[in-house]
Amino acid sequence: ATIKKDNKIKKDNKSYKKTVKDYECYRAFLRNIMIYGYRSREDYAEVGISGRSYDNYKRVLLDCIDNGFISERYEGKAKILSFNSDLYNSSSNFLIDTYFNKGLKKSTATCMFSLLTLSAAAPFLRALVMRKNHSEEWKQLRRRSKLHRTGLWLTFVLRFLLASGVICYVLEFLSPTPLWLHALLAPVVMGIIISLRFVKWASIRLERTFLQNLRSRENVTPDAATRPLYAGRLAARHLHIARIEIPETSAWGGRSLHSLQLRPRFGVTVAAVVRGAHRLNIPGGDTLIFPGDRLDVIGDDSSLESFTRSLNADTLHDLSPVSQVLLLRRLVIREESPFLGLSLRESGIRENHRCMVVGFETDNGDIEPAAAERTITRGDVLWLVGEEEQMKEMGV
Repeated sequence: ATIKKDNKIKKDNKSYKKTVKDYECYRAFLRNIMIYGYRSREDYAEVGISGRSYDNYKRVLLDCIDNGFISERYEGKAKILSFNSDLYNSSSNFLIDTYFNKGLKKSTATCMFSLLTLSAAAPFLRALVMRKNHSEEWKQLRRRSKLHRTGLWLTFVLRFLLASGVICYVLEFLSPTPLWLHALLAPVVMGIIISLRFVKWASIRLERTFLQNLRSRENVTPDAATRPLYAGRLAARHLHIARIEIPETSAWGGRSLHSLQLRPRFGVTVAAVVRGAHRLNIPGGDTLIFPGDRLDVIGDDSSLESFTRSLNADTLHDLSPVSQVLLLRRLVIREESPFLGLSLRESGIRENHRCMVVGFETDNGDIEPAAAERTITRGDVLWLVGEEEQMKEMGV
């Protein structure tokens, strides 16, 4: 219904306030006329509206609504209400006009919705204009030649004009002001969007979230036959299944799923463990995971993100770099050797020097396997396996 602040309503401010207060009641009254066909006092009595309330609603509506929309006429001896259906063909929406007249001006609503629309689109518009502008590739092309610099600037201008065109379209759609004013205002608004730091960080965060979902949202196996059948149903409930590989330096290697407490910590569930060509579905809490294992993990975007971040951060930092080559060297025990008189277990060759004793050389040149209890004597020849740096520390 359209409540108009005409001269009569302004004179009777008390009546107008009461109309606004009982706004939903009047809408229900009109709905019964237009949709359910209740038109007389008797019809409304069937739905629990008393005759006094009927008379009150009718009087107020006849005073407040546009002339010709609702009227009274006689049908026999009964007085009934009717409405003019021709108003449906009008471009004016009387329900929206009622909402505006109730407490919101059209100019205020236009500014509010324009601001909300541009705020929602700002991170995407900034990404459209500024994406890769400070990348290493952009810098290399800019330094290469004047022609490349011209092409880069033309690309930037084109992207800027495209984003400004989007803003101009939004303003033209929502605002009644002239098009030329929107065309002048759009580049200014785009410049403000580019300069706002919080828009920049929102744009970067959206891009990172999108890329992470693109890489790990679904099972990364290209063969559809190996994709879990329930993956599509999970996506409909804002859950995803991601296949995540345990890094080689992960501190989680060798630990059980129960000890990691993945569900309480991150809110994720491990549905399967893939190790080489073998797959273990529905692993138990005592299942051990190792570097190189691939886990099928179920969770929402935030839980999968926190799980991946913790997995990559929790690494073994005390691992020294391993040489790609192991050397086999010969160590002759002399009088000044620190290993003289000690057993292999007591010598600490493995623990302290990170070398392994393959065996002792016999008189005929063969290598005899070494026992941990054997005592090292003067003249013994030990064959060692280890890295070059450790061999030098031992004087080999």
